[in-house]
Amino acid sequence: MELKITTSRITEPITRDGKQTGEISFDPADLAFVEGFVSLIDRYQKLLLEIKAERTKPDGDIRNYLALVRKVSETLCTSIDEIFGEGTSKAAFGGIPASPDVFAQFFDWATDQITASRAPYISKYLPADEEGAEQADGLE
Repeated sequence: MELKITTSRITEPITRDGKQTGEISFDPADLAFVEGFVSLIDRYQKLLLEIKAERTKPDGDIRNYLALVRKVSETLCTSIDEIFGEGTSKAAFGGIPASPDVFAQFFDWATDQITASRAPYISKYLPADEEGAEQADGLE
């Protein structure tokens, strides 16, 4: 008798500037994936603070700022590929983004997908209010 297991894997096309550039596929019920994603969001927030600090230096040099933006973008692209699969960042961003703001679009979309797909599994164990459910999942 065949063992059949159904996972909650999500596979969606990646569309950049109106053109499909690839696919993204992940399982939001995979605890290791969710932990990696939450760590990635934490890293993103810390890196944004570094960029802001460099940008607001009164005697800041634009070259230092641009070098930091490149380093942050490369770091985030590498991390996205480690968590979502090789080539995801290239399909999503087309290369190294010149601004870390574009990552927010990616993270917002992924957070919405993860939260929506996990809700049916955890909702019966959480308080009835929607706000409590989002906070308890650790993704909002």
